[in-house]
Amino acid sequence: MKRLALAMRKYLAAAAVGLAVAASLVAISELGYHRSRNALDSLGSVRALQKSADQLGGALRAAESAQRGYLLTGDDFYLQQFEAESTRASAGLTHVKQALMSVPDADVSLSGLESTIATKMSEMSLAVHLRSKGHLDALEFVTSSDVGRTQMSTIAQLLDRLDQTTERLVSDSQAQIRTAQDYSRVGLTLAAFTGLLAFLLYLRRSHQLEQSVVKTNAALQQERERLEDLVRERTRNLRELATHLQQVREVDRAKLARELHDELGALLTSAKLSMARLKPKLPKDDDTIPPLMATLTDTLNQVIALKRNIIEDLRPSSLDNFGLLTALDILAREFQERSGVTVETNIEPATLDANAQLSLYRMVQESLTNVAKYAQAKQVYIGLRVYRQHVELTVKDDGVGFDQSVTQPKSHGLAGMRHRVESLGGRLDIQSAPGKGTTVFAAFPAAQRPPPAPEPAAQPAKPDAPDVA
Repeated sequence: MKRLALAMRKYLAAAAVGLAVAASLVAISELGYHRSRNALDSLGSVRALQKSADQLGGALRAAESAQRGYLLTGDDFYLQQFEAESTRASAGLTHVKQALMSVPDADVSLSGLESTIATKMSEMSLAVHLRSKGHLDALEFVTSSDVGRTQMSTIAQLLDRLDQTTERLVSDSQAQIRTAQDYSRVGLTLAAFTGLLAFLLYLRRSHQLEQSVVKTNAALQQERERLEDLVRERTRNLRELATHLQQVREVDRAKLARELHDELGALLTSAKLSMARLKPKLPKDDDTIPPLMATLTDTLNQVIALKRNIIEDLRPSSLDNFGLLTALDILAREFQERSGVTVETNIEPATLDANAQLSLYRMVQESLTNVAKYAQAKQVYIGLRVYRQHVELTVKDDGVGFDQSVTQPKSHGLAGMRHRVESLGGRLDIQSAPGKGTTVFAAFPAAQRPPPAPEPAAQPAKPDAPDVA
């Protein structure tokens, strides 16, 4: 939580700095834009004023030239030219007045310029009028005075001053534009450096994140490998423990079978011999004794058969005495007689160690037990095929089958068979479907080494005493 809060504060600080820099750049850009726009607007007004002033001065000079031509020649051409230039001068004065209104920085007296021009135009109009009426004396008096020259000089000075003012204003506008360009350059430079800095920070942060991801992935991979090793070790330990328990179970069952055979068998044999010795000594004239003796004999025979079945379930003597082939045939025949299910066998002789033979026998025994409990089968096939490198066992029935996708938490028999096959280095495959029966297939190497047993293997059980007639 502390690292997360610190990272959030860093991100917020970086965001605040970024926003401040962005706002500063925007402010600089806007300032440069407005200054440039104002400078351009001012420059346009100054250029318009300068143009109007030039037109006004040109019109006044053209009017004065036309006046002189008319006064000297009396030609109407000059009179018409004078009138046209006078009109143009009046329009130029109007344009200058309008331009001066849009240039507040121009320090030119508009009223003085206007009055001087009006006086000059009146003086020239008066001279033209006197010439047209033929008043030459009056005209000579008017032209001999220096009033017109003085007025024209004043107008020229005012126009020069106006021109100087416009030049100054043009210089000021250009300076403002250059200043705005400088601001823009500064803003662009700052933006470029800021972008470069942000890019470098991004690369640095990306590198840090990449390193962090690499370290995290390495740590996760290391932890995953550690857990996988731990799982493999625990699985191996559990498998070894299960194998050990299975071996201990087989040893205990063999020991129990041997004790039942030796101890209980001896007692039953003694009881049968005692009955055989007692039978000739019983009274011949008592009719109740023979039925009792027959019942007792049958009971002893049933106990002996039950003892034999228990011993065979605990430790199949046929496997120890006659080998795997005969033991499987006996197992199949007894299952057929007991359950009424037809059993077909195809068993090839196999050279296996005692542990592998016992595991294979137990698998067939467990499969037949499952058939009797759940399959509702009519036929069962037991096949043992021996190859050069491996052995294949198949137990197949035509029963109701089951759905393999449904979890069966109580199927310890199948789990036990799978463990037996895997402990031999083989594999177990169970195929079944509802209504299609069940097939148990196991394959494991042909050559096996018996694992160390916790106790010596059980001795084969001795044959039981014959039944008492």
